[in-house]
Amino acid sequence: VSVDCNGLHFDPRFASQTSFGSPIGHGLILGGVVSALLGTELPGLGTYYISQSWQFRGPTKIGDDVVVRVTITSIDREKRRVVLSTEARVAGTSIATGEATVGLDEFPYEK
Repeated sequence: VSVDCNGLHFDPRFASQTSFGSPIGHGLILGGVVSALLGTELPGLGTYYISQSWQFRGPTKIGDDVVVRVTITSIDREKRRVVLSTEARVAGTSIATGEATVGLDEFPYEK
């Protein structure tokens, strides 16, 4: 999907020689998961990305169950923008944190 063919992601032999010991998932795939969550659940339809930051704290590996959480931290109704904290966890350990700013075509909860 990302066209990142780094051996760290796809070559078990190469990855076994790194500090990770085996292939790891591409970090920005988490961005796709968060985008899906923002566009379908919270805030929902009509949401579009303005920005996303990430601080990666640990890897994802084949077979990991990743739990992603977003929390609204501020709403600017005039600009139709929402800021959310983002976090991904594996086995209860935070592997990535960040912040997303999104725009809304309309506020879905005001109808």
